[in-house]
Amino acid sequence: MLAFDGQTPAPHRKFSPGVIPARLRLRDRRRAGSGWRSSTFFPYCVLAVRMGIALSTTSRMVDLLDSTGWIQRRPDPQDQRASVVALSRTGRAVLEARRRETAARLAEQIALLTAEEQRALYAALPALEALSERAATYPGELPRGI
Repeated sequence: MLAFDGQTPAPHRKFSPGVIPARLRLRDRRRAGSGWRSSTFFPYCVLAVRMGIALSTTSRMVDLLDSTGWIQRRPDPQDQRASVVALSRTGRAVLEARRRETAARLAEQIALLTAEEQRALYAALPALEALSERAATYPGELPRGI
């Protein structure tokens, strides 16, 4: 299997779903104190733009997530008529559990690939990361699903 740990891929290495280049960069940003925090509060409009959905849909989604206890709301310091939201401790735990489950399922599927397919996948990671970062930075510029 491939090792996505920054080393040269080799068929005998184990895929480590928790250590991929994007996660390493995110960890480094957290350590550097770049301002990214899992407890950052966002206005609804920012969430709507990042997800590429209507503001009214975002509002309904926030109401649903609030009823589960997965987010926390507080008044927007810039506009007391509006609210900002962030993941709650419970929400972060649910998100992390889901990410671990998804990574484990992906690792299982990667294990089914041939060594050549795994090398091709490893070689494609920089392009896939660039697409992911671009989608996160410019959500309206890529087709949905990419």
